[in-house]
Amino acid sequence: MEFMKKVMASLFVIALLFTPFVSSLEGAHYVYAKKAKPMDQKAFNKKVSELSKQIVYYKQYEKSYQSDLNNYRLYNAELFSQLFEEDTVANSDEEMLQYYLQLVKKFNDREDMLDDYLEPEEIDIISDNMYDVMVSTNNIDKLRQKIAQYDKNYNALVKAKNYDAAYKVKADTVTAYQKLVDILYNAIYLEAELYENLS
Repeated sequence: MEFMKKVMASLFVIALLFTPFVSSLEGAHYVYAKKAKPMDQKAFNKKVSELSKQIVYYKQYEKSYQSDLNNYRLYNAELFSQLFEEDTVANSDEEMLQYYLQLVKKFNDREDMLDDYLEPEEIDIISDNMYDVMVSTNNIDKLRQKIAQYDKNYNALVKAKNYDAAYKVKADTVTAYQKLVDILYNAIYLEAELYENLS
């Protein structure tokens, strides 16, 4: 429990820093909704500049959270490799991460193997943890795909000088990054919980 308390305490302090940007983001949507006149390039550049600053802000936390998440994934990959007596699954951190992500993706295929190493109640706990981790991992992947599509749409709209639509896509991109950071934050908690139950 002390381990989990330390994890959540450190994440809570960082999460408090998001508050100013949430209200700023809501304001960006409000400005767009109230804008009846087509946006010219000068106004577009000014407003998009503000949104771009928010994206840079969220990207910093995305990078930090992703690093923390990868560390917990490496811990759990090591514990699973020991549990399954697979001591030579990887030669690098990157290979270990891939081993773990494949394990998460196809855990149903290997769940029966736990019968040889854990008690039934322990298996239930680990299985629930792994399901939550799988859902979280899928959500992260889908959201990153959505952000990539937003970027493509945004560039096409700017090229076509459809500034109103481009601005909306950029605002949606900010919202997507905010959600991504939230999901990464929760994913760290899920991996930490799994680590505690595997240890």
